[in-house]
Amino acid sequence: MNEQKHRCVRRRTRNQGSEAHPRKLTIRMTEQLSNRVASIQGLIYKYGKRETMADIFETVLFPVLRSYVAPYVEQAKADRESQKEGAAK
Repeated sequence: MNEQKHRCVRRRTRNQGSEAHPRKLTIRMTEQLSNRVASIQGLIYKYGKRETMADIFETVLFPVLRSYVAPYVEQAKADRESQKEGAAK
């Protein structure tokens, strides 16, 4: 039998979204955290520049997330190199 490793793939939603943001990211969270996010959205709408959550994710949260995973990127590169060296032997 052909045994394949099970891969976890994040499913994409089928909704079209907007022209600027055609994809949708869904995040599960507690009710309390969801309420806090809604409060933040209200503050942005009333007192801020009325940015969307997609805009805030792209300009604020995503850069922080990238810097958070930077050490993991280095580990992944090292693992790939060691696998290449192991396969070459």
